[in-house]
Amino acid sequence: MAGCEYRCHSWILDPQLKNMLPEGSNIRKFQERFEIYDPGEPGRDFLEWLFQCQDVPETEYRNLPEKTSLQRNVKQHILAGGKIYIACGRLK
Repeated sequence: MAGCEYRCHSWILDPQLKNMLPEGSNIRKFQERFEIYDPGEPGRDFLEWLFQCQDVPETEYRNLPEKTSLQRNVKQHILAGGKIYIACGRLK
């Protein structure tokens, strides 16, 4: 619709992921379509989508799978004390 603003609220918009993904990845291409207006709060939604698991206690993060480079990089990030944020963006 003309004049409508399209927004997305997702862990996929977390700007930190850009450094965890190869140039040309589809997630990076998706992120580039959005202007981040709120970096968001730390979330756990990524566990279900990225690792296909839910309700994993932080003490069990070391057991998360590492089948993809993104899984490896996110796992390393969170094991080092980092968080994944649920950012908000608007379509450019």
